[in-house]
Amino acid sequence: MTDALKGLIEKYWVVYYIVYVVGVLVILTMQWEKLQVDDDPVLRLAAIFGLLAGIASFLAIVSEVFGRMVLLIPQAVRKLKESGKKEERARIEKAISDLDDSLPAEVIEKLRERILGTNPETQE
Repeated sequence: MTDALKGLIEKYWVVYYIVYVVGVLVILTMQWEKLQVDDDPVLRLAAIFGLLAGIASFLAIVSEVFGRMVLLIPQAVRKLKESGKKEERARIEKAISDLDDSLPAEVIEKLRERILGTNPETQE
């Protein structure tokens, strides 16, 4: 269900148009008789189109906020955490490689295995 909802939220502009068009059609049919007897129906039509533009815009904004907060923020947090882990790992690897001159190779390899959990000989 979340994938379907996410797909709909990402295409919120479709919802905007659907709400606008359907709303205009519904209100026009409800106001049709009054539009026929009005001397100048422009004001009534402007009110109908303006009202529906506001409602559709409000729904688009709410869906955008909902999509960012509920569906996209966790994904962004996950990406930031992964990026932070990669940066920290790179810093640690650099610090360990800087020790090459001051410590024996066996000590550096044991340190690398203990801190990073890796052995360069077994890495792909």
